[in-house]
Amino acid sequence: MITKKAKKSYFVVSDMVKRAKKALGVNSDTEVIRISVQQTVETAVFWDFMDKTAGSVKNEDFKDD
Repeated sequence: MITKKAKKSYFVVSDMVKRAKKALGVNSDTEVIRISVQQTVETAVFWDFMDKTAGSVKNEDFKDD
């Protein structure tokens, strides 16, 4: 998969960026935004999948062999 990157400008709350840097363990504002957006999308996709498959998976499907 080829990832296209684009330079964008956004207004963000600087205190939130500082808190996110510490929480994510990164050094740059760019890393904070990239990781935050990526994790937000992945979380939304996960919960969409969970909503769509709710009740369709049986406990027996998770048995250890």
